[in-house]
Amino acid sequence: MFQKTLGCLKCGSNYEVIPPDGVYTEPRAKLDDPPGDFVEMKKECISCKNKNIIYWYKPEIKQ
Repeated sequence: MFQKTLGCLKCGSNYEVIPPDGVYTEPRAKLDDPPGDFVEMKKECISCKNKNIIYWYKPEIKQ
């Protein structure tokens, strides 16, 4: 599994996250409309203690 660096939505500090599995590997800060198939993860920012919500989606297959 690989790590991704994201920024806190409140203070902008960077934090590392690991995808929940090998299928849902594309992180987003907002739900797609319509939401589709996703896995929700919460990650607390070390700097400001904001609880960031990350929505993990399956990467789109490019044809």
